Amino acid sequence: MTKFVAITQKSKFFLSQLILLFLIFNSSMGRVQAQVHQEFWQLADGSLAPELWESVLGDWDQWQVVEGRLHGLLPAPPMFSGTRSAITPRFSLWPVTGNYQFSFDFTPLDTADKNFGVLFDYYIDYKGKVILSYLSFHFIDQQVYIETFQRNFLTHKTLVPWPLNPGETYHFRLIFQQPDFILYVNDQLLFSSANDQDFWPIFLEPGRPLFYLTKGNYDQSAVIYSNFVLEYYPQLLVTYFSQLHASWAEVVYDHTQEFFNPALTIGNSGCALTSAVMLLHYYGFDTFPDQESWSSELRGKTINPETLNLWLKSEADGYLGVGLVNWLAITRLTKLLSQSVANKQFLAFAYADYQPDLVSEELGAGRPVIADLDGHFVVITGMAENGDHEEAISYLINDPVDSEHTMLDPKIEPIQSLRLFKRNQTDLSYFLLLSAEELDFKLMHVADDLERPAVVAREANLLEANLPEANLPEVDLPEANSPEANSPEANQDYFLYYWPQPENGEYLWQFEVNDLAKLPRAQLFVYQRDAQLQIFNLADYVARELNFVFSKDQLAELAVDLNQHNLLFYHQYLLARLLKLQREQELLGEVANANRYQQLIEYFLDFYQL
Repeated sequence: MTKFVAITQKSKFFLSQLILLFLIFNSSMGRVQAQVHQEFWQLADGSLAPELWESVLGDWDQWQVVEGRLHGLLPAPPMFSGTRSAITPRFSLWPVTGNYQFSFDFTPLDTADKNFGVLFDYYIDYKGKVILSYLSFHFIDQQVYIETFQRNFLTHKTLVPWPLNPGETYHFRLIFQQPDFILYVNDQLLFSSANDQDFWPIFLEPGRPLFYLTKGNYDQSAVIYSNFVLEYYPQLLVTYFSQLHASWAEVVYDHTQEFFNPALTIGNSGCALTSAVMLLHYYGFDTFPDQESWSSELRGKTINPETLNLWLKSEADGYLGVGLVNWLAITRLTKLLSQSVANKQFLAFAYADYQPDLVSEELGAGRPVIADLDGHFVVITGMAENGDHEEAISYLINDPVDSEHTMLDPKIEPIQSLRLFKRNQTDLSYFLLLSAEELDFKLMHVADDLERPAVVAREANLLEANLPEANLPEVDLPEANSPEANSPEANQDYFLYYWPQPENGEYLWQFEVNDLAKLPRAQLFVYQRDAQLQIFNLADYVARELNFVFSKDQLAELAVDLNQHNLLFYHQYLLARLLKLQREQELLGEVANANRYQQLIEYFLDFYQL
């Protein structure tokens, strides 16, 4: 018996799933393999086998198999005085433990305005009692009533027009992608719970189909069900993308042509980028809107490694350093894309160290996880069989560089950290401090004089460095060209300090820096509630203490408090600049200019009695 699992975040499921189902069997792009039951519990001619099926309502006599098709008939009185009848495969024979697609044909008989349909049952544990809940589809009065019941109480209801003709056969297809469902009739999208505000949030587990008839106000009701096909999946249906695909493998990655000759490409460095594409498609963000607000290069284009790389390059926060995907930029993109989505949902980001329980929790909630394997990124899509040891943990993955690498054992390939995403309709506010060196600082909230500690990540600039050579195309990576002094270095680690959803108020940054040469060359990225962005270069303020006023809904203010501590530090900075300029003029032979700088230096030293 299946138990209910509370799902608090909504998993988007769009029309892109049509594409997904095609890609499942496309070797160049997709490889998620479904387990398929073409025959539905051995429908042999004659009576239904009690060992395979059970009667839930009514009598067995209302159901029989004729030429491999399931016939249901509620005759008029006095032959049958009941109003409902339903049968279902036995629970022990229902193989689904996760996401699935279930399809069948149905043919209404007699008058089309008969009340019949299919329910999908699931059970919840409520105060120690197991109670039936279900999702139902009623075809009646030229409409489809779509309803969810929890603890036998109606929780969501909508109706969609769909005329039925007696004797005509219709194809019913339900896709369950935890925690959402999407319905097609005759391969036409009829309803998506993820795209309907009235169905958010919804809590469902995959359940058995119950085929039923109910006469309602009619003398009799009859229907034929046939061509049952069940496809279920051991993992989340994350569309696979390869960074080595011919369409974009040779595309220049980020702005690496400024640091490498030849430049790095998506093919040899785009694992994080490609993982982000897979995640976006999973949540239904698969296309740039065909609107003038988007560049002509992106307008109406499918989101893939090439187009996402183009968008990230165009944004001030898209890439960090050289080639580091800014995951907060990805969430900001979903906010922009959400304007063309019915329920206006977008993604929120969280960084976390690897914890097996956390991965299990995310997968159980229907959320794939991006994992960092020491500089190489993959998408975790499911749990694998434990093998010989119950405590063993393995994961099903989409590896953007190797489509055959589908199983990950963290004992052999250690997971360094996780990138987590979940749906959010409220708050994308964030602080991100980026530095080329580890910083010693405190961030104090002035109102309560308490420190706000950061979540710290360390990421390498040169990606794919630790991948097996067999998995990568050959590439010559010469030493980086000498970038300008203010440019990020091409080969180094970066430190990222995260503060998710900070509260409003005044903050005080306190940097422990005594040497001017170690003044933090750091950037502060400030995201408001709606993902509006501000960027501050902290080195421009030449101070060890910075006052920062933040509001989720207004532009932030960053300023230097000219106290004695900061003023002295600033004067030291000016002295260092004067000494540098004086020396440069001496080397150029500009004696007069050098003497003027020398005079300023002497005045400065005399003022401080140095």
